[in-house]
Amino acid sequence: MGLRPSAVLKGVIIGIDPGRRGALVAIKGGEVVASLLMPFNDGLLDGDAVMSWLQRLNIELIVLERQQSMPGQGVASTFKIGFRYGELYGMIRAMHLPVKRPSAREWTRVMLQGAEGEGKARAISVVKKLLPDLGLRPGRCRVDQDGLADAGLLALYGQTLLDGVVKC
Repeated sequence: MGLRPSAVLKGVIIGIDPGRRGALVAIKGGEVVASLLMPFNDGLLDGDAVMSWLQRLNIELIVLERQQSMPGQGVASTFKIGFRYGELYGMIRAMHLPVKRPSAREWTRVMLQGAEGEGKARAISVVKKLLPDLGLRPGRCRVDQDGLADAGLLALYGQTLLDGVVKC
């Protein structure tokens, strides 16, 4: 299982999984304070909704998962995720918010260390233990949303960075 960060923080830490089924999760002191499924409007990222959500929080750090092309990934999907990542990063920078951009390999090596299972189910299992109040089935969802799980773990990874447990 991944690290359980300490509960003393100055502000809110946001984890962002920029994927199509991605999400934003805000934690403070190791507890969930807010979450947002990646908002879309006519198939495009709803930047207004993201910025409005971020503006309501006293943010100490944002952890945005860095994106890269993967073998076997189609050109169109690579372009879409790269574009969305760029939009999110641009919004964060325009708002003058502190941001770290670890790769999936970097943050999962820390947060999923020693955890059993594979793939997205592994992240869901770990986040259920570390952030039991994070609702992984929002609205009418019948299955756990892996984007929320990843975003929650990204936020916890940010807390380990601030606590000095991990150096980025």
